[in-house]
Amino acid sequence: MKKVKQLFKLGGEVDTNLQNYIGIFGFIFLLSLWYLFTDITGVIKPTTIPSPLAVVKSFFDLISDISSSDKNILTNTIYSIKLNVSGYIVAIAMAIPFGFLIALFPISRHMFNKYIDAMRYIPITGLVGVFISWFGIG
Repeated sequence: MKKVKQLFKLGGEVDTNLQNYIGIFGFIFLLSLWYLFTDITGVIKPTTIPSPLAVVKSFFDLISDISSSDKNILTNTIYSIKLNVSGYIVAIAMAIPFGFLIALFPISRHMFNKYIDAMRYIPITGLVGVFISWFGIG
């Protein structure tokens, strides 16, 4: 009974084993809700969110289909990693010289500092839509 009370105590702590069991239970609970709303009741249409069984089936279809290069998961994963790494390299190549320019010369610091300070507080997720509309996808 003491352990149950500890679970609902504000700022309470539980031991590591119980944390693991709670995490596993949470995963199974969310998976069950997903299955309930997509497969059993049909509240959520498969075009909105596919069922967990459809996701697992599609995953195995992607792994097993190595003949088609456009559906091969390994090819697409390597391409995505290559895009991310090249994006980081371009960002570093642009940011480091720009940062030195702002830090070393007072004219550039006073010219750009207010805009950089204003952008510092914008969440990255808020910029995603703006960047997609400016630069496009691909």
